[in-house]
Order: sequence, then C-alpha cells, then structure tokens
Amino acid sequence: MRTSESREPDALSRGAYSASEGLRLLNFSRGSTPVRHVSRSTVARWLRGYDFGNEESGGHSELLWRPDYSNDDDLIEFSFRDLIELRFVKAFRDIGLGLPTIRECYQRAAEEVHDERPFSTQKFRIDGKTIFLEITEGIQEAKLVDLRRRQSGKRQITLPGLPTGMTTRSPTMFTCTPVNETEPQAFTCLCHSPAFARLNDMVERRFSRRSFLTGAGAVVGAAAFWPKQASAAIPDAPKSPIAFTNIKLFDGKSGKLIEGKRVVIEGNKIKSIEEAASPLAAGSETIDCGGRTLMPGLIDAHWHSMMAAVPMMDLMTADIGYINLVAAEEARKTLMRGFTTIRDMAGPSFGLKRAIDRGLNPGPRIWPSGAMISQTSGHGDFRLPYEVPAQIDASLTHGEAAGAGMIADGVDQVLKRTREQLMLGASQIKLAAGGGVASNFDPIDVSQYTEPEFRAAVDCAENWGTYVTVHAYTSRAIQTAIRGGVRCIEHGQLMDEDTAKMIADKGIWFSSQAFIENEFSNSYPEGSANQAKQRTMYAGTDTAYGLAKKYKLKTAWGTDLLFNPAMTKNQGAILTTMSRWYSNDEILVMATGTNAELLAMSGPRNPYPNKVGVIEAGAYADLLLIDGDPIANIKLIADPEKNLKIIVKDGRIYKNTLA
Repeated sequence: MRTSESREPDALSRGAYSASEGLRLLNFSRGSTPVRHVSRSTVARWLRGYDFGNEESGGHSELLWRPDYSNDDDLIEFSFRDLIELRFVKAFRDIGLGLPTIRECYQRAAEEVHDERPFSTQKFRIDGKTIFLEITEGIQEAKLVDLRRRQSGKRQITLPGLPTGMTTRSPTMFTCTPVNETEPQAFTCLCHSPAFARLNDMVERRFSRRSFLTGAGAVVGAAAFWPKQASAAIPDAPKSPIAFTNIKLFDGKSGKLIEGKRVVIEGNKIKSIEEAASPLAAGSETIDCGGRTLMPGLIDAHWHSMMAAVPMMDLMTADIGYINLVAAEEARKTLMRGFTTIRDMAGPSFGLKRAIDRGLNPGPRIWPSGAMISQTSGHGDFRLPYEVPAQIDASLTHGEAAGAGMIADGVDQVLKRTREQLMLGASQIKLAAGGGVASNFDPIDVSQYTEPEFRAAVDCAENWGTYVTVHAYTSRAIQTAIRGGVRCIEHGQLMDEDTAKMIADKGIWFSSQAFIENEFSNSYPEGSANQAKQRTMYAGTDTAYGLAKKYKLKTAWGTDLLFNPAMTKNQGAILTTMSRWYSNDEILVMATGTNAELLAMSGPRNPYPNKVGVIEAGAYADLLLIDGDPIANIKLIADPEKNLKIIVKDGRIYKNTLA
C-alpha cells in the first residue's frame, strides 16, 4: 500500500485519484487500520450507484474516477476509511490548502495518529495547529482545533485559507453544519453533497454503529500542548503549570543539593527554576514537597528492554509476541523504579519504544541499538553446534529473525547489517568486539572483528550522525575497536593501564557496570563455563574502575541485566553498589547528567530532542521526589516503592503518594 515518490506528486498535482492510486496514497495516514484485499470488481460493486462525478455531487469526478475493473484478479487493498479520508482530502483542497501542505498532513499523520483503529480520531497538523475528524459513541465531530484557544467551550483556530471556527455536530456519521447557523459557510462542504450522504448511508448500513465506533478516542489535541493518552495506565497530562515547592534540588549537574528554589513544569517540559520567595504565576498548581529532594529521573545506560525479564531459553524459543508483552510490563516496572530513560544495548525494542512514545504503554524513554551485530562464533552467535556449519544462503536464525542479534562476517555484511539497524531506528550501533559471559561458545579472552570491519560500521554510523559502541572486556578487543573508530566501550573490566590511557587520550566513553560477586550477581550455575568466565570478569572490576578514576575517563553507568526476571527489581539497588568506587554525589551525577551526555552522542539520531538527566529550563519534565537526602544516603534509591514519593515522566505524574 505504498505509493512511490514519483507517483505521489503526479497524482496530487492533477487532483485525480483512482481507486488504487488514491487509496494507496492515503496509506500515509492509515497506521495499522485493518484492510481488505478485494478485487477491483468488488470495489466497483460497492461503489455502484454512488457516482461522485455527476452534477448532483458537485462534479467531483476528479477525486475518484473508475479504472478498468475488467481484471478481477487484480487485487487491491481497500477500506471504507480510505474513501472517507479521500472526501476530507478533497475538502482540504476546496478550502485552499496547497499541495505541499496536504503532503505535510500525510507525513505528520503517519507520525502522530494515535488511535489507529478504523474510524477513530484522525488528525492532520499544520504549523502547530490541528485538523482532525473525531468520532465518539453518540456524537461525531469534524473540527479544526487549537488547544491554546477556547471559544464558547470549543477550541477553535484560524488558518490561512480556512474558515474560522468550523466545527460539525450531527446525529449521523460524517455530516456537518456550521458552528454558527446564521453565518454562511466559507466553502462548499462535501459533507452536504448528496453523493456524500449516499456514501454515509452505505457505510452505516454495512457496519453496525456499535462495532463501527468501538475504541474511538476522546478529543486529541496538538501533541506539543496536550500529550496523547491511550491507556488507563497513562496519567492525564496536567492542564496547568505545576510548581514543586519546599524542595531540596539536585539538578543532575552540580553534585549538591540546592535550597531556596522551586521547579515549575508546563506541558512535558521544565518551564523554569525560580526563587522560592518570588511570586508564583497565576493559574499554577502547587505541590508542597515537604523538604524532600527533587531530582532528575534516573538513566540506565546499559539496559536490555527485551531481554532483562525473559529467561534465555524463552528468548531463544518463544514467540516474539510473548516477549513483547513481558517487555512491556517490565518497562512499566522500570519507570516505577525511577528510571525514566534507558539506553537499550541490544534487542528488538523498536516496537516497545514506539508504543511507549505513543502513550500505549507506560515505560521509560528508549535509545534503541537494535540487534547487536556479531561475527560468526562471536558474542552474538547463539546457535547450537548442530547448526554449524551453516549454508552460505541459510535462513535467519530465530534470534536474528526476532531482531536480538545479527551475524555478519566481513566488511560487506557489517555494512549491510549496520545500515539495516539504522533504517529500523537505531540511535546508536552496537557490535561485539570480544568474548562474553552469557554466550556459550566464545572464550572471554578472544577478540572479535578486525579494524576494517569496525571501520565499516563506524563509517555507516557517522554517515547517519551517530556512533558505534562495542561489547569488550579485554585490552586487545578494546584497542582494536578504538583503532577502528569506535567511540564507546561497554564493560572493559579486563583492560590494562595502557588501554585506559588510550581511552583517555582518544576521548572514548567508558560505559561500565558494577560487576562484583554480591547479592545482585546475575550468577550462572556452579561449575559451568559461563560462571568461570563471569568470575574472571568480576576479578577485574576493581582495577577497571580504579583506572577510570585515575585517568578521569568519561564514565557512564548501566546495569546490563540479562535473562533474570527475579533480578530486575534490584535495578536501583545495583546503582547503589557503585559506592564501592564513587561518592554518593558522583553516583547520582553519573546516573543522571553524565549518562545524558552519552545519550546526546546520537546527534541527529537522538529520538528525543530536548535534554534529559538534568533539571533546567527546557529539559523534559522527568522528575523524582525522594523522601530524604540521597547524597547523604544513596540507599534510598534501592527501595523505590517506599522512598520515591513522586515519579514524573514527560510532565505526567505516574506516582504521587504525598498526602
């Protein structure tokens, strides 16, 4: 259902849409609306008697003309929603919207349509304003709206070439009358044409009203002013600014608590940091925080959204639908632990990210890497020995098909797999540079990939304005990757001093984890080869952090929890174990403002344009209110259920246990 770039302008410019050409063009705004695959003769039968080209219908033959339906085997995708949308596209043309604007409507609708079920809220945004069709149980409206204005209980706008305050209300579908019956309409509305009335009647007869309107949304406004909500688990966006008063402020940068301030959020961003004694703007709501600590949401720079709460065997064998459901619930729990942002370091998290961003599921912001790219026999090759050797043209493995990892050997394959992940939406690329603990067939001391292979991935990423990070423990693996242009090292527990110097000299990021043998160890079975590799890696953690501090490496923090649903609840507690090497204020800065600096390396591939990890004007309103002083007692982070009194993400209050 896609129209090529060359056909779209041509169809738009001549104003002519065939049943196939025009309906395919409208795919930009359809989302995942169910369609039927039907023959052209069936379409002709449906349309028989509804001639949009006759004089009575206003002469709209240029909108829908009949192609040759003689070839009944020529199947097309068709839904009644397509035909309805064509009516409104023609209405946009009638009221003077130019072709570039209509094309912009298509693109914006593709990005922002919220409720994708048939005949629900369908919207088009122009210059921050919104045009949309709303259908609800018992009342149907087609409105031009702007949530920044209110007139007589209606939100109305004026756009160039559009009538002022047009709204519709009718007991039947897709028909309209002006807001003010005494004012003449500024244009001829298709809703009033007899042909459109016949179409409306046809649609109502074919589908019952109840099923036709199931799931239709409430009014959805401009996203910049009223973030969308599609789930009962997603709290309403505040309708007025909120001022957090009586706070101790940890801003994610200074490493100290600041008193005498208040923080005001508006929409999904921080509006201002104000003096507590200054007058508060009229209309603001106030939350008295009782002297507690307000800080940015936490960031886990090495999280596995799709793998953390799924045992390895499930990941290797289960249906991807099940894995997505488990990951969605874990995403909700991640947010409720105070982690409002994560960098996903391998796994098919693109769909989960999209669902969270669209308000379908609560969860943190996600910087996705997509599948980790690995050489044959590398850390991302989870095939069993009986699957080796593989034919040159062998099918994808289960893990590859799911998007967990991709095997690529040689420059050409690395180029291809890197480009695929970027196409899917990766904000950064991850390669396996050395042996791993979880993988069964690569010793931890081996190096993986050559400099030319690393350089291939780096060139791809840099062409897209982002970077490559690598899984690597040993000095050889790290140094080879750095010479290949890699800009971030994950883990690094087995590096030596020369390697630390190289990291410092090149300005490479060191993203590591508190891997020690303690109550939070993600331990493997006693006596297993995986456990032996794990203990080798644990033995180097103290040295690695010592070198990081000695050479002042740019150090980020993450958990890297894998395959253990019982361990994910300890995400915050694992952060507190960093006190073995760092002071409490250093830990908090690392898990907020410093991790945010690493995320910003994605450049134009950064999926969220504003700052995270800090409390400053213009940053996203991702906030935590902690019952106590985490600089004095970092352990407060370890018990989020008890100590996190307020959790805010994107300006929405997900938790508030204050009286």
